[in-house]
Amino acid sequence: MTRSAAAGLSAWDADFRVDDEDYFVYGDAQDPVSLRPEYLPHTLKISHTREATDVYLLNPCVVTADGEWEAWYAAHWLPGAVRYRSFEDLMNNAYRS
Repeated sequence: MTRSAAAGLSAWDADFRVDDEDYFVYGDAQDPVSLRPEYLPHTLKISHTREATDVYLLNPCVVTADGEWEAWYAAHWLPGAVRYRSFEDLMNNAYRS
């Protein structure tokens, strides 16, 4: 996060800021709580279940060198979201499970 972005955070938000070292962990070692809620308003919802208990989101704030947006899986039973490097990674994981 840039210094100017950090300066705009309230004291409460600053206490819960996630460092890059924790944020950019994907796979089994990832903590679903280690997300950046300031990205949420920028995400694009691409799918949800009929009951709207879970949702797939694309995050344009984190982009790979290939131009792929980070993908999030959020559900009411998760204490945050499970993040994937790309939509392809999210879909491959969904297919495997």
